[in-house]
Amino acid sequence: MAIRWWRKTRSLSCEDALNVLQSYMDDETSTDTALQVVTHLENCGPCENELHMFRRIKISLSQRSDEVNPVVLDALRRYGERLSNGEPDENGSDTGLI
Repeated sequence: MAIRWWRKTRSLSCEDALNVLQSYMDDETSTDTALQVVTHLENCGPCENELHMFRRIKISLSQRSDEVNPVVLDALRRYGERLSNGEPDENGSDTGLI
């Protein structure tokens, strides 16, 4: 009988996950934090959507010449407005961050 070893991870709130999402995308988190983020994203559609949006923005900015893709720029502006107004995101999340 094989024994399986694993480390039980503390579950992150949406606020905690979003606070480290950029660092997670840049591989700047510890292994434990990365595992917590992955576990959270597997179970949270709104945060997973934020990850996809951040990735699109990052890709767009890395490929940018003098212009940013207008669709991505518009999404970024709307996101910034929601942040500054403390409004829920398009998925109804009301963490105060999105």
